[in-house]
Amino acid sequence: MSIYDMWGTEAILETGGVWVDYGKEAGKFLIARAGGANTKFAKILEAKMRPHRRLLEGKGKQKKLDNDIATKVLMEAFIEGCLLEWEGVTDRDGKALPLTKANAVQLFTDLPDLFNDLREQASSMATFQQEEMEDDAGN
Repeated sequence: MSIYDMWGTEAILETGGVWVDYGKEAGKFLIARAGGANTKFAKILEAKMRPHRRLLEGKGKQKKLDNDIATKVLMEAFIEGCLLEWEGVTDRDGKALPLTKANAVQLFTDLPDLFNDLREQASSMATFQQEEMEDDAGN
């Protein structure tokens, strides 16, 4: 295994996304990488963080960014820059839930561990390596 095999990713996967499948009952999510070739995510996150720059720098009366605000900003940036599609996702009553920003915010607010898992996978280099995709297809 070369260093390129170990550390290389597929730009087409980083921007076009990979499916994260939680099974028939829970749905699946097409996510782009949070970083790498997906520069859209970085631009969105930067724009959303701009109003909070002073807090990040520890300036002003309030010396740090509130965790709830940081989570909201990150969630919105993830939804707009990484969450490309979903299938089989339902609301609490089992009704099909179309992918909209409002529905995604509500879903991830209700299920923060789902958001955290998807965010971690979107941040992981391994998720966007061709070998990983080939291994998943073989299983």
